[in-house]
Amino acid sequence: MLEVVHLSKYFIMRRGLLQYLRREEPKCIRAVDDVSFKIDKGEIVGLVGESGSGKTTLARLILRLLEPTSGKIFFEGQDILSLSNDEMKEIRKKMQIVFQDPYGALNPRMTIQKILEEPLEVHSLYSPKERIDIIKKMLKSVGLNPPELFLDKYPHELSGGQRQRVVISRALILNPSFMVMDEPVSLLDATVRTQILDLILRLKEEFNLTYLFITHDLALARYICNRILVMYRGRIVEMGETEQLISEPLHPYTKMLISAVPVPNPSIKISLPPRASEFVDVFTYQGCRFCARCPEATQLCQREEPPLISLEGGRSVACWKYK
Repeated sequence: MLEVVHLSKYFIMRRGLLQYLRREEPKCIRAVDDVSFKIDKGEIVGLVGESGSGKTTLARLILRLLEPTSGKIFFEGQDILSLSNDEMKEIRKKMQIVFQDPYGALNPRMTIQKILEEPLEVHSLYSPKERIDIIKKMLKSVGLNPPELFLDKYPHELSGGQRQRVVISRALILNPSFMVMDEPVSLLDATVRTQILDLILRLKEEFNLTYLFITHDLALARYICNRILVMYRGRIVEMGETEQLISEPLHPYTKMLISAVPVPNPSIKISLPPRASEFVDVFTYQGCRFCARCPEATQLCQREEPPLISLEGGRSVACWKYK
């Protein structure tokens, strides 16, 4: 369904007055750097990594909410980067996103009915009467019953879990085939989180969806994902089937993420991940990006960046030590 080929996004930093007078070259942040992967129809692929690793930037590039610096994106075999705005509008009905913050994703001045009706109006779908029936049906699908109680309410009148259900229903109302879930449960409490996860899994089967599920929680990714992509400082450092990757991690960063997962047993001592031994300049660093934090780093790791090596069983890893 989706193929990303050598996708990159570089952000050029604005120069200050002194930098401009000194004629210093503008600095560049490589938020996403040479990323390639595929997602098959019906899969739930997890994208994990710490904050600032480039997960959300990659998701926005896939949906063309940001334009990439280089690379290609194929959706259902079509290169979406070559499409015009009108052609992309048709594709957007098939690609939707659920953002992390449900309150920030909803217009506080619009009622729930107006929020859900807006995508249908933008794409000129159905008559006003038909739209109301579709909105009610969609609210029932996400567990907001009876729907008549929610149509005239504003986002601030709903709980966090109810707002996230509204965001999910707005993404589903155009009947998409591919959805990006950008940490959809990170701001919810534990009880509501479980309910939303079960809802996401049920809707996948009901609407025949494919997910790119972004999270920083490996335990959550293990619960919901078929495959996992591990991202660090803009690059994919490991990918593979969920159980295999978690039970036998190959990259030191993946091992560090797994060691940081809390264990509900006070008698088990948790080995804390190694701290960074030195400051790494995000503008000028060379070699492996994880080198300064890696307990197994060598001089080769400091000089050259390892490529992503394909292994048996659909696994890949970017590590000189493994090679």
